[in-house]
Amino acid sequence: QAKVSLVNEIKNQAYTIWEYEKLYKIICDYEDLTKQNIELSESYTMTSDSHHMGIMSAELTLSDLRIQKSSLNAKVHAAYSRLSYLASFEVKELDIDLVVMDMPGTKDLQDRLMNNHNIAIKDKEVQKREAVREMAELDNYPDLNVIGGYSYRENFDNYWTVGVGVTLPIYGTEDHKEEEARVLSLAAQSSKEDTRIAVESAFQSAHIQMKSAYEVYHIVH
Repeated sequence: QAKVSLVNEIKNQAYTIWEYEKLYKIICDYEDLTKQNIELSESYTMTSDSHHMGIMSAELTLSDLRIQKSSLNAKVHAAYSRLSYLASFEVKELDIDLVVMDMPGTKDLQDRLMNNHNIAIKDKEVQKREAVREMAELDNYPDLNVIGGYSYRENFDNYWTVGVGVTLPIYGTEDHKEEEARVLSLAAQSSKEDTRIAVESAFQSAHIQMKSAYEVYHIVH
């Protein structure tokens, strides 16, 4: 579970850096266009007073873009620091190229939920509680022991001894333990089912978001 969580954090941090760097490049391109707009407006100021307002508006936009660049630059550095911590070594540069492939089918993704670590842990808990319950049931029955031995005596006849021993449980206590084990086993099964439903619900929510992002991506392109 710790390994899965760590990989998830590293991937998300890498994607965050990719997103910030792409946004930074877009802002730089927009900044260049705004500068060109200012230059064009300045070349027309002699012919129309309305271009003065256009220049002022463009310069305000340029200032806002610079502020956004500064903010994004700080976020990029913070994201690299976080990634370095997660990777346990300093990461100064990240080479990542994300490509949107065809959207996988719902069933293919759902089949992979069988490997979900939360469900796997609950499975082990159910197995453990079932084993404890079975042990409690066995402890609630008498144990029959057959004892045999041979005694050798130097001055007397040797002899065999055979005995039968019965270990009786304390029925009130053992009944209580068996009932408690049965309740805990049922609780573990209920918890597993609750976890399965929660995982399925989280999957459906993530799948809807992925489908929406996939559609938006193609609309934009």
